[in-house]
Formats: sequence, C-alpha cells, structure tokens
Amino acid sequence: SGALRDQAVAGVFQIAQVFERHKAYDVAVKVYRDFAAFAAKVKALSQAAPGSSSVVECAAFAAAAALDAKARLALSKELEGRKDPTVAPAKISSEFTAAIQAYKNFIMAYPKSVLLGHAIEKIMAVALEYARVDAWDVAESIYAGLLAEELAIRRVERIEFCRGLCQLGKAMPDHAKGVLTTLTLKEISRPEGADEKRAFAKTAEFDALTTVGGRADLPAAGSRPARPSKEPVSSEEYGG
Repeated sequence: SGALRDQAVAGVFQIAQVFERHKAYDVAVKVYRDFAAFAAKVKALSQAAPGSSSVVECAAFAAAAALDAKARLALSKELEGRKDPTVAPAKISSEFTAAIQAYKNFIMAYPKSVLLGHAIEKIMAVALEYARVDAWDVAESIYAGLLAEELAIRRVERIEFCRGLCQLGKAMPDHAKGVLTTLTLKEISRPEGADEKRAFAKTAEFDALTTVGGRADLPAAGSRPARPSKEPVSSEEYGG
C-alpha cells in the first residue's frame, strides 16, 4: 500500500542519515544514490505532483548534500591545520568540487524540480564559505562556474553581483562578506540534523519520508538541542 511504501522509503532515508550523523558521508552518499537509481525504475517513486518533488529527486539532492557536509568537515580540518591562519586556501578542495558537481548534475537532471533553487543556493553557500576565509579568487571561481554553464537559473544578475563582490572583498573584506552573507543566508534556529528536511520543506513527499503516523520519525540517536544555524534565502529567487 501507499502507506507501507512511504514507511519503507522513510526507512532508507533514515539509514543514510545514521551514517551522516556518524560522519560516514561516503556510505551515506552510496545509500542515497543507490536508492535514487532504484526509485527511478519505480513509477510511484519517480513521479511528482505539481509543486512537489519525487523520491528520486529527494534522494539525488540528499546525496549532493551529504557530499557538501563531507566537504565542510574537510575544509574545517584544513583551516585548523594551517601553520599560518592568515593564509587563505589557494584553490577549491576536491571534496567541494565533487559536491558542487553533484548539485550541478541535479540541476541539469531536474531543471523543473522545486528543489532546483535550493541546489543553486547550496553552491552559492560554498562560495560564501571561501569568502569568509578570504579566499576571494576561489569564491569568485565558484560564482563564475555557475554563470558559465547553461543552468536553469532565474536570478542570474544576483550571482553576477556576488561575483563582483569577490573583487571588492580584496579591498573591503568585511563589507563584502556582510553583503554576501545577507544575499545568501539568513539566521534561523532549528534542531541539528534537520538541514535537508528544511531544504525539502516545500515538498509533501519529503514530509512523508520523515514522518510516520503523524509524528517526526527520525532516529533520535546523536540528536542535540536546537541551536542557531543558517538557511538559504527563498529558493524561488533562483529557480524552482
């Protein structure tokens, strides 16, 4: 039945999320991608009602987000290990390169997805991470990469403006960082581990994936109290 199918789908996502909580991101990515490949062959999982996303889309997006989380952890370790904390990264990490490519693949595969805007925002958030540590050339290259490819982006001028801010950042770093942050992120408070649920909040399917019997049914292991976090601005600015 549909209810049992939804529970089974939720179970797969929860398994992947367990690996994410333990920072076994490569395993989580494989779970999501294998499930996306399976779901693509099942009509009920590969189709979506207007204004929502399919299980295939959710799984593909979640795989990209897991790569993103892996890259953020790697960058954090790289920055902590610097002998000179004033030296900014000279190039984008291989982990973030993989994450950005996964988001771009999602955008190209699902140009009409309601999650498309979130994928674009996620890429812009990577650029912001590098801008925050004064790696302005790296940040600019990420924005340039978005503009260079024929992606389904609605607000191209905003990305062009962000790219220009990277040049300003070399002379006025604090001002440029502030503007980029305002354009890219907003402060919210949410439980840790709910990042992708927030990203999928506009889709009824994702609620079904993570809610069983009218309650949130995500595993509680490793959960922590709510804390301030960041969330992209409305994805309708860029697509979806």
